[in-house]
Amino acid sequence: MTFVDAAPCSDTSHDEDGDGIGDACDICPAAPDPAQRDTTEAATMLAFPDGVGDACDPRGRLSGDKLGAFQPFADPATSDRWTGTGWTIENDLARASGTASWIAKTREIGDGLYAQARITQLAWQPTGVFEVILDGDGVNTGLGCAIAKDRDGDGTDEIDAREVGVASMTTSVGMEITGAVKLTSWRIIDVMRKGILRCQLTFEGGSTMLELPLSEGIAIGFYGFTNLASTTDVSSIVVYTSPALAGEKE
Repeated sequence: MTFVDAAPCSDTSHDEDGDGIGDACDICPAAPDPAQRDTTEAATMLAFPDGVGDACDPRGRLSGDKLGAFQPFADPATSDRWTGTGWTIENDLARASGTASWIAKTREIGDGLYAQARITQLAWQPTGVFEVILDGDGVNTGLGCAIAKDRDGDGTDEIDAREVGVASMTTSVGMEITGAVKLTSWRIIDVMRKGILRCQLTFEGGSTMLELPLSEGIAIGFYGFTNLASTTDVSSIVVYTSPALAGEKE
């Protein structure tokens, strides 16, 4: 059986993923899914479909995930939704050249918070860092998942995970980052209020992931991204929230 949105919906204003379903109606607005399937929870008999499509559900086997926010950068007038400097909103994307920050004004509340930035172009100058931030500004507070230009001279770029002022870790992605990539920052908290930060970089042909144990499971809900010493085009950022894990496997 295939489950889809219960209420008929029609939106032709903007279709970020080009699947024929407008953003306002799409259960996966940043991932092509013309069939709008939401079946994996029911298929495992563990839960009921939660309205987040199979093509994009962070926890496909579990219910309770919700689309918190989606920003396709299609309209410069939506800049009142965030604070920051250094980004130009045009041609259906946000572009930064050099130092820039973008922090949403609205919090997305959930024990789990998942934010994914889709980057269509990244040009280091010749160093550079791009980071997706959760629960703070990335300077004084918060969590961050970043991609960085080769800093140790081995010819490969890196992915970082950090809890500001507490701990961090880094690993090579095994290649030079070019072309379109997706960078995901995901705070996962269990019912004992212990958490991890999962950072994942997805690129053509593979992905690299880090998991950083967190010192505390505090969910603040702000999200955003920063840019340093690179020209970066971000086509969209999508945010999902979820309840705390209670021993289930994702």
